[in-house]
Amino acid sequence: MDKLGEALIVLSVSMLTNAAPPVWPSAFSVDFQEQSHLSFVTLFINNGSWYYNFDNKQARFDHLRGQKDWFCMNQHLSDHDKQAPCNMLFSNDTNLYIHYPEAKTCCRLCGQENYCTVMEPNWLKNATFIGDEMFYGSKCHGWQTPGFTFMDTWYVTDDNVPCQYHEKSNHLGTIHNITFNQKSFNLGPPNPDIFNVPSYCHKECPNPFKGQKKSL
Repeated sequence: MDKLGEALIVLSVSMLTNAAPPVWPSAFSVDFQEQSHLSFVTLFINNGSWYYNFDNKQARFDHLRGQKDWFCMNQHLSDHDKQAPCNMLFSNDTNLYIHYPEAKTCCRLCGQENYCTVMEPNWLKNATFIGDEMFYGSKCHGWQTPGFTFMDTWYVTDDNVPCQYHEKSNHLGTIHNITFNQKSFNLGPPNPDIFNVPSYCHKECPNPFKGQKKSL
């Protein structure tokens, strides 16, 4: 590589290192593939969707069939089929509900008093730039910040389209990836009906989340 090429690479890295961390759009939706593994063992793979509207304090994370989401599987809502589709619904009544739509079962996992709130658009404000990765032909910038129990990394394009949400356990080494379908990204408020809370959703979960002052 010639000196000019080396200089351009150093300049590019320096510019990103000094750049401000990305801020989420106030409202968007996007589809994803979810995967978790420990060492070389794949724990689960499934698809899903995110729906987000911060202005209305609403979000919904749909984990489709095959999921092994910890919050979903430990509430005895679908013991006969724990890996059935499960929705995590942040409602504007300041509660988070766990919902198995096929079983028509649901419970309240936690609320604002447990710091169980919609992730803020600037949750990466103290993140550190860690470099670029390629996802489906797109160069994506990685920003890392400590999470509740994992080290969280958010990869995003220059146009603020999400590429991947990556978590690595601080203790066990478990890796959890949510890799987004960039073509499915839709900027703007999702259909408000998506955030409707079913009438049977207001009982307390048997294993509620006792949160500390961090968003999920």
